[in-house]
Amino acid sequence: MKNQITNRKKWLLSGVLVGLAFSATIAQAANFDVEMEVAPSGTELVISNDQSGEKQCPSSLNPPPLKGCMFVKDKTFNRTAHITFNLGSETACGAAGEGIWKLRDVYLGGKNSPVAPASLSEMGRLDSEVQVDFDVADAGTGLLSPKKITTSGGGSVKITNQNKSRQGYYIWYKVVARCMNGDVDLGNSIMADPRIINEGDPS
Repeated sequence: MKNQITNRKKWLLSGVLVGLAFSATIAQAANFDVEMEVAPSGTELVISNDQSGEKQCPSSLNPPPLKGCMFVKDKTFNRTAHITFNLGSETACGAAGEGIWKLRDVYLGGKNSPVAPASLSEMGRLDSEVQVDFDVADAGTGLLSPKKITTSGGGSVKITNQNKSRQGYYIWYKVVARCMNGDVDLGNSIMADPRIINEGDPS
């Protein structure tokens, strides 16, 4: 009888540990680091690294995925994604090279559209589904409210994606770098614009 009780306790303990491990798995966040650089022409912000494995967008996507496309799997894998855009090096800008390109803003738009919005004016019009997933500062323009902005080098911007959609969707993003002289915006901007795919929470 004593052995039966001891074995039962072991099984119960094992069940608790398995349950805790499973809970930790579904609560684990995905971390995306998107490295960016200024094109030699100085007129474009480009993505210099690609995601890999489960984070990479399917090659069957139409149109085909570009560097920086991020695939956030359903809640069984990753409920939340933390996305950090990095511009590591300082690159001069301005008529006399008096400024430095700094990452400043992230915009969303063109939900489920096969064509990327051509300009910032075509971003935005974010529906309630997108506003649940992202910290939206302005749904009309698509501007997000970053979790964190740093200014070392060319700066970095971190956003959070809750990935709670029932149906799943994809959306285009534009990361904007601005020509800054200290705290003064010199009025020029460059950007890059791949996609984020949310597989969502179909349960």
